[in-house]
Amino acid sequence: MFAQNLRDFYVTIYDSCQCFRVIYNEGLIKNIFQSCINLAKNPMKTMWKRRGMHHTKLILDGIVKYRCIFQDFDDSFEAKQIDYDNTERILVGMIKNWDFDMTISKEELWTNL
Repeated sequence: MFAQNLRDFYVTIYDSCQCFRVIYNEGLIKNIFQSCINLAKNPMKTMWKRRGMHHTKLILDGIVKYRCIFQDFDDSFEAKQIDYDNTERILVGMIKNWDFDMTISKEELWTNL
């Protein structure tokens, strides 16, 4: 029973957070997005140019909502510098992982079966 109530509580928070966007500085988001484009390499760079701004905003949105609900209990849902810093840190780490070659050679494919 407790687990079900806890699940319902978090589902309610999740649903509520889908109904609105946080307040943020468009210029700071564009700077983060641009720095991520500069860091990315092709072919991911091309994809990031097309979809990266949207995903940058979504990551910031989640970070701000998490901080406001679970840390600061701040009902303004307005981004602070720490939120922008965390967004950039997450994105830079993500983009650096794009350099990892995940292709499998034919030899590896057949030897690992």
